[in-house]
Amino acid sequence: MKNKVDKFGVKIFMAFMSVLFALAVPMYKVNAENTDVGSAKAITFGTSYSDTITESIEQRFYKITLQTSGRIEWSIEADIRYFDMYIYDSNNKKMYSGSKSRNSVTNRANMNDYIDLTAGDYYIQISETYGGNTGSYNFVVNYTASGESFSEGGTGANNDIRTASSIAFGNVYTAQLADNDNIDYFRFEVSESGTIAFWGDGDIRNVYYKIYDSEGNDLYSDFRSRDSVTNRATLNTNYYLQKGTYFLEISDTYNYNTGVIPFRLLFASAGETFGETGADDTIQGANSIQYNINYNGQLAINHNDKDYYAFTVSGNKVVAVDFVSEMTNGEVSIYDTSGKSQGYMSFNSTANITKSDIWQLSSGTYYLCVSSNNKCGNYSFKISTVSVPKKVTLSSVKSKKKRKMTVKWKKVSGANGYEMQYAYAKTFYYPHTYTVKGKSKTIGGLTSKNRYYVRVRAYKLIGNNKIYGAWSKVKSAKIK
Repeated sequence: MKNKVDKFGVKIFMAFMSVLFALAVPMYKVNAENTDVGSAKAITFGTSYSDTITESIEQRFYKITLQTSGRIEWSIEADIRYFDMYIYDSNNKKMYSGSKSRNSVTNRANMNDYIDLTAGDYYIQISETYGGNTGSYNFVVNYTASGESFSEGGTGANNDIRTASSIAFGNVYTAQLADNDNIDYFRFEVSESGTIAFWGDGDIRNVYYKIYDSEGNDLYSDFRSRDSVTNRATLNTNYYLQKGTYFLEISDTYNYNTGVIPFRLLFASAGETFGETGADDTIQGANSIQYNINYNGQLAINHNDKDYYAFTVSGNKVVAVDFVSEMTNGEVSIYDTSGKSQGYMSFNSTANITKSDIWQLSSGTYYLCVSSNNKCGNYSFKISTVSVPKKVTLSSVKSKKKRKMTVKWKKVSGANGYEMQYAYAKTFYYPHTYTVKGKSKTIGGLTSKNRYYVRVRAYKLIGNNKIYGAWSKVKSAKIK
């Protein structure tokens, strides 16, 4: 009988405790869904969602998955006085933060923004910070794939030259600079010296384009900002490179310039007569050249490139150099074997220039050097010897009229003109000089009864230069 009474008493006690527990618990049910990363609600791009912030639930989490790199854009309309929005990656690193307050006119808090991200899982947090900012909201998230040629996840895959993506000439590639991946490297091979035509057209506010050699030396660096008309950061330029392995960097150093950058590399051979190895950057490695042959070369950005060419002169000769270049700044110089300059011609003008010059050289070996102040490009040249006009033969020097003298000489074949001098002494100290096209010259205003000495030489024109022959024998006349 006692056991039955005890069991009945236990039942009464348990029922009493159940009533007390029910009275102690609030009458509403707590919604634990999407209140943290672990319970984040997976959402679909392009679908509209609604939710609330309450006194007991101050934040909501949503999960999005990017199969490939791209841009997500969102639009939030909230009946909340003040709300925050954050985006985290799968490692809980904050990718984005923003806040909006209720507009006094619409009485709504609206947010429209975007972010560029690599492939992966991300979490959106919508919350209130100060307490008491409760209400409902609706939102939609859209996604646009970047079309990246080499898809990347996390913080990127080709972030240094060791992991650079290999590219080929002629193809259009697409890179994306994201908020969690602000640099991309691409590797390309140059089989011979040539011109690399680069085109980049970024949908981005600011972007850097750089070229490195295989040792990591910075060869070219270009920066472009978004154009106010096209709204693009576009670069069209040429890079002059020797044979080798190179790396293209596309980057944003400020971490907030993100977007998609299509780009392309084209290659055109320099057609160098002597394949560039860098050995001809000094006299010791000069390539041997001959007269009356056209040679092609290129000055590349590598190692402050110079090109030396060796040639020989037998006997005293006038050597002419005809030079054509697309470079806008540089110099063609002639050196002897001791390194002493025999003269130079410089150019500092628009591209595709043509220049000629001459050097009077004695027997020996000489070196022609093409250099430029980092204004690289292709060029061609030819050296040749110029025949000197023959020695002039004076026919007569006579004074038939008072205070006048007439000088005559024989015509020299191939001459463009003549230079005639007269003086008071055979040494021709302080001579008077005339340039004459014909084969005679009459001089007036002379001093009667004085003797004047005369000599003549022929010249030919090579470009803007005059090549002179030897002086004639000296003759004289006494003035009437």
